[in-house]
Amino acid sequence: MFKVGRPEWATCAQGDLGDYVTALVWSPQGDALAAISGVGHLQLWSPPNGWRTLRPADGFSLDAVGFAPTGQVLATAGQAGRVEIWDLAQGKPWVIEHSGQWIDRLAWHPTHPQLAFNLGTHVQIWDTAGRQLEATLPLEGGAASGLIWHPQGSHLAVGTGAGVLIWPAGAWEEDPHRLATPAAVLNLAWSPSGQYLAAGLLDRSLRVWPQDLNDPWAMTGFPAKIRHLLWSEALGGGTPRLASTSADGLVVWSRHRREAEGWQSHVLQGHTDTVQALGFQPGTLMLATAGREGRLCMWSDSYRRVQTLEQDQPLTTLAWQPQGKLLAAGTETGIVLLWQPSQRGRGFGRP
Repeated sequence: MFKVGRPEWATCAQGDLGDYVTALVWSPQGDALAAISGVGHLQLWSPPNGWRTLRPADGFSLDAVGFAPTGQVLATAGQAGRVEIWDLAQGKPWVIEHSGQWIDRLAWHPTHPQLAFNLGTHVQIWDTAGRQLEATLPLEGGAASGLIWHPQGSHLAVGTGAGVLIWPAGAWEEDPHRLATPAAVLNLAWSPSGQYLAAGLLDRSLRVWPQDLNDPWAMTGFPAKIRHLLWSEALGGGTPRLASTSADGLVVWSRHRREAEGWQSHVLQGHTDTVQALGFQPGTLMLATAGREGRLCMWSDSYRRVQTLEQDQPLTTLAWQPQGKLLAAGTETGIVLLWQPSQRGRGFGRP
């Protein structure tokens, strides 16, 4: 059914959710993978135990999933308006009910058991340890289209139709810092150190703010709206790279050696349909991208396509294990595949 293009990465496990895989996420410790589907499945995979079903399908899409920092608690949300907080040791959730609301974004604080999620034209913050609501934040400019904590947990950023709102953590009663944008924000990404904040906009452009949040750089000329943004780690004392996708286009941005010239673009060509997901291998600048045409492409740190894993059905999402030793991807029909480096060779062969 599946065709592997080169032996450098080999399939080591496979699961089947039975329907469109909407998201995959690894625990921070890398010992468990959660997978959710368009009809409400929640499955968990771990190396010693394989797959187990935590939640069967109920016909309502699950669209957001995330592990708490401890890796022992998992949150899901979606079409039914239920945020389910799973204690994985007990295998049962407690539920935050918001019937009639489609909740498709959630974000855990990087070190505390605080969970943020969208709720119409608001964002709620919950203390999941105490099972208490901490704050309900009103949003200017409509519903949340991006929701992300600062990597150190000091702030929460929310994208809306009018720009970016940034609250200091714990001071929810304060007015947020506002970053105006010329078009609606579609997605947000903070670099791993918090040095940069990027926003993809509806007008086919993106903005990158430096740490002081003043004078953003503007990147324009994309063929369609920005679907995904992702930062790499900053390796070797350099600055992180920013990967962006737009339709079947894939661009990686790096700071110019002459800082006054801003950012330079590197166009990567390998997909013939929409790029659905992307991920930098942890600890490296290797980039994996998943396309709707069924290609999983690997790109080296020199922007060269070094391997293509061909599938016979559209890919929807991907996720690297935090240790970078396993790569998972999902498909439109519900298949989840995991790859690991093959013992048959080192490095990557021809594309």
